[in-house]
Amino acid sequence: MQEGTPIGRVWRLRDVTERRRSEEARRSGQKFESLGVMAGGIAHDFNNLLVSVMGNASLAMTEVEPGSSALDYLRDIERAAVRAGELTRQLLTYAGKGRIALESVDLSSIVQDVVDLIHVSIPKRIELRCDLPRDLPAVGGEASRLRQIAMNLVLNAADAIDEGEGVINVTAGVETLGEGDAAGLVGSPEFTPGRFVSLRVTDTGVGMDPAVRSRIFDPFYTTKFTGRGLGLAATLGIVRSHKGFLRVESEPGAGSTFTLFLPATERTAGAEDARQRAAAESWCSDATALVVDDEPAVASVAESMLRGAGMQVLVAHSGAEALDLYREHGRGIDVVLLDISMPERTGPETLADLRTVDPDVRAVFSSGYPEHSIAAQLAEEPDLLFIQKPYRVEQLLEVMRRAV
Repeated sequence: MQEGTPIGRVWRLRDVTERRRSEEARRSGQKFESLGVMAGGIAHDFNNLLVSVMGNASLAMTEVEPGSSALDYLRDIERAAVRAGELTRQLLTYAGKGRIALESVDLSSIVQDVVDLIHVSIPKRIELRCDLPRDLPAVGGEASRLRQIAMNLVLNAADAIDEGEGVINVTAGVETLGEGDAAGLVGSPEFTPGRFVSLRVTDTGVGMDPAVRSRIFDPFYTTKFTGRGLGLAATLGIVRSHKGFLRVESEPGAGSTFTLFLPATERTAGAEDARQRAAAESWCSDATALVVDDEPAVASVAESMLRGAGMQVLVAHSGAEALDLYREHGRGIDVVLLDISMPERTGPETLADLRTVDPDVRAVFSSGYPEHSIAAQLAEEPDLLFIQKPYRVEQLLEVMRRAV
């Protein structure tokens, strides 16, 4: 302004891009932190419920006569509880308190579970044929992730058949791959010749030309309807995390074959479970255990499991109650099964209280969180044993056998 008259304009410009990005990142971080806390809490509480479901099923199986039809129902309950436990581990992973836990698993059994689950969602015009031997070597992996691979491959094959009739063949076996077999494999960056357990899914669908084949693992690339396209990208990521490989063979009009290769282990699938069950059936003890858990259902199941092995059992639902019982019974208690997450006095705090009475107290920690997520709490207790909820009777007896 000059003498009250506008003679020009002044523009002040400020780039707020970074500030907006920072604010959006902060809001996003707060949102995911809240969701992570919620997911972790749900998973922890749900694992406590699964102790009751899985534990009572395990106990009931020991009471049922061999050959009874009820045994099959109880095994189905136990399998369902195991799968639910896998879902809670996925929630814990989302919450930042989980990770891929490699264990010896039976690939044939996993694939059969998937086929039984999704066959009703596959059109009846498509015939689903399976050849899944039960005597394959075990593979190292996480059952829930391998189940996702199998589901993605079978559903992808069903989509490829499009509108006509067709057949999907699902087969598993053992194959030896040499240096010359590495060509055409995608997955782990390092290839080592050796024995692999294979899963082959073949369809009689429309097939793919080279251009489509080169892009099928790209995120969001799809030749299907809107909303699909992440399945194979996610599948490849899981395969890589398990040090495995995929081979894709396809021609237009000649269908497609997806072959999964996972390194075979020296163990026979299911051998570890069989060993634990055998140990649980044969092991017994007259030792006295103190079970400390604020969840009555969890404490009750643990008590029944231990009494079934001949142990004497005392039960406390809080750290203060555990301390009173320990003062009363003194060194007559041989081992304490101690929940880590309890109100008022946590497991580690309760253990510290018990050591004022008996410095040599032996304890087994239990938690709905995996062991590595509570490593800081256990860092000063390298000799303590740990069992993750939910657990079966043979798993609890195995850890108690080592404790006493």
